[in-house]
Amino acid sequence: MGDLTGPGHRFLKAGVTVAVVVAVVLSIGGVRWRGMLLVNKISGATTQPWSEVAVQLVPYRWQENVRQFMPKSGVEEHPPAVLRSSDGSRTVYVDFHLRHTLVGSRGGPPVSFFKPVDGHPSIALTFDCAWVNDADGMKILDFLKARAIRTTFFISGPFVFNDYKKGTTGGLNKASFRMIRRMIEDGHEFGNHTWTHPHNTASIDWERENDELRRGWEAAARELFGDALPANARMLPFWRAPYGDYDDRSLRMASRAGFPLHVGWTVDVHDGLDLPRCGEDPPNDHCIDAKRMTDRVFDYVNATGGLFDGLVVLAHLQNLYDWTGSPEGLARLVDTFSVQGVTFCPLSDIFNWDLAPDVQRASLASAR
Repeated sequence: MGDLTGPGHRFLKAGVTVAVVVAVVLSIGGVRWRGMLLVNKISGATTQPWSEVAVQLVPYRWQENVRQFMPKSGVEEHPPAVLRSSDGSRTVYVDFHLRHTLVGSRGGPPVSFFKPVDGHPSIALTFDCAWVNDADGMKILDFLKARAIRTTFFISGPFVFNDYKKGTTGGLNKASFRMIRRMIEDGHEFGNHTWTHPHNTASIDWERENDELRRGWEAAARELFGDALPANARMLPFWRAPYGDYDDRSLRMASRAGFPLHVGWTVDVHDGLDLPRCGEDPPNDHCIDAKRMTDRVFDYVNATGGLFDGLVVLAHLQNLYDWTGSPEGLARLVDTFSVQGVTFCPLSDIFNWDLAPDVQRASLASAR
């Protein structure tokens, strides 16, 4: 496992087409786009009101060799949310979740959701942060610092708030402050994983979920750094729905809160499913440990022929299975890919901002 040098395990070089797993088609101003797309416009650091426009769905088949990585609960692909600003201006950008990384216009060359970094394929390690013990979370942060790897952390209410159900009125979770300081000082970046970490139901106000979390995160960062807040401490316009449970309504509401880019994952290492630890009694084939977490990434890359510009790995900072505690864990993942020339970068480095130039400009403006 982890030998990616043989036939069929080659990495995508810049300009080579990636296979599409599932796509949809929408028509905007005569241009037809394939992929899961949104239309949005951001002016400065604020969002505009939205209204829906029509969308046409055209189904594509999953590649059979990737089907094993899809959820087994009968979850279907989410329909695209198609939005436009009230002034009629439009910008196309991507809702990426459980699919490969290609989007393209009919008649034009395909474009990856993610771009190679310095000509090399890249992996974004992403960590959801909700219920995190300081000692376990610090193991991940220490490993990342030792390897000089910057990542993207998706922050949720239990990580920030003392009583997360009360949000900002419940006070800040100072037990997380040492981790928050380290994350910021080490140059990592941050996305929104919502205030109460809810499943998607009709009663959930996703705009408030994202806004309340952002306000709590900013309050925690300012308490630690005062007015000299490092630029990377500000949340980027990325958000991730808990449990991957969202729909077009969720996307619209999150966008109104300033989080127009939904980022799911390419491969989930299964450390957040409450699976039994391998080696525990009774024996269980459906168990997880540090080695199996890493194997899931290798298995995914091998199943897709090793072809990618970039991919997103989902893990959790609570580190229940001590991913850094075994040489077969995260260290093996980093070492194996690094010798293949793969770089490890945060999402903002590998995301193809050409798909969302106005979103990028707004993000840069708000970080100043």
